[in-house]
Amino acid sequence: MIIYERLAMRRLSATLGILLAVLAATAACGDSEPSSPDDAPTSTALTQLLPEEMQSAGEIVFGNSPPYPPFSIIDGDDHSGLDIELGNALAEELGVNARWEFYQWEQIKPALDTQRVDVVISATSDQPTRHEDEWNVDYLKDGPVFLAPAELAKEKGWTRATDLCGETVSYQTGGTQYDDYLKQFNETECEGAGLPALKTLDSVDSSAQFLNIETGRAVALWESVTVLGYRANVMEPGKYVILGMGDDGKQPYFETRLALHLLKPQVEAKDALVAAMEALIENGKYGEILKKYGLDIAALNEVTVNSTPGIGSVS
Repeated sequence: MIIYERLAMRRLSATLGILLAVLAATAACGDSEPSSPDDAPTSTALTQLLPEEMQSAGEIVFGNSPPYPPFSIIDGDDHSGLDIELGNALAEELGVNARWEFYQWEQIKPALDTQRVDVVISATSDQPTRHEDEWNVDYLKDGPVFLAPAELAKEKGWTRATDLCGETVSYQTGGTQYDDYLKQFNETECEGAGLPALKTLDSVDSSAQFLNIETGRAVALWESVTVLGYRANVMEPGKYVILGMGDDGKQPYFETRLALHLLKPQVEAKDALVAAMEALIENGKYGEILKKYGLDIAALNEVTVNSTPGIGSVS
């Protein structure tokens, strides 16, 4: 069975699980929540873009797999997080309610395939292997970057990813392609540019990564920007800095994207969601949601659909 990927973000539970254990609860499969603030949606100029059945129902059914901070957070009976707020905002732009169906991770893809949900928004990657069967409407950049202690970076004068060439950095082995990207970064941006080679220290999980930099065994770690943005900007602001978001500060070395997933026949729904995303970017609500969760660093300037991962610019 093919399931969605969350790439390195699935390892986030190692660090955030303890910190959020009091708030988190296990999602029961098929749990539902009739979200959107108002039961009676107000039509907008974009409502007519939706398929007739969604207009008649007055709702979009979103599928999500919590808990997964900062994208999906459970506090008692309340669901929140970046994905939840973005889904609600998209529905509001389209003049319909957002109804949420919550599933265990392995069940989220089958829920879409069997049309129990209209759209999956659950921190899942835009995957070229699924483009034949799905529309992947991108809503966030992702990809590996470096995170270093802020005081150390200031002392050493590190402002770019390549400033770490010759230093020891921590990375996680297996489970994602990020270890391969680190080797590629070393070969092209360090050794290939005549700089000293990176020294690497492998780790089994995210907790071990942070332990390596806290104890000085490594000066930085290599991880997903959507994981590290939340950690550095919301959980522990000022303690860490992120290095490697491109010359413009907005693109990781190897860029992937997180996406909303729809089945390929849902062309009208896809076009409607693209229009709603464009509206949220234009009116600033998209940026406000991302900033709240420390992920404005990974914002998109324009909406893309079924994109292909690739090498970005390096800073």
